[in-house]
Amino acid sequence: MNALGKPRTAEVKRDAQIAEAEAIRDADIRKAQAARDAAIAQANAKQEGDTVKFQAQTKIAEAERDFQIKAAEYQAQVNLKKSGRRLGL
Repeated sequence: MNALGKPRTAEVKRDAQIAEAEAIRDADIRKAQAARDAAIAQANAKQEGDTVKFQAQTKIAEAERDFQIKAAEYQAQVNLKKSGRRLGL
């Protein structure tokens, strides 16, 4: 009777080891997938942040350009009026 139980015990142990190895493998796969998904999400967030930053920098540059243009136009008008007064116009 004992001789009949040894092969079955060995089979159960083997099946348990296989199940444990498969569980570890599956857990490792899930960890790797989660890490990959997190890296993708982080890259997407960085890209979106960079886009927003670039748009903000563009608006700042446009505002500075518009200010410089207005300042130059104003200065040109002042200079024109000054030169008109000098000429007695």
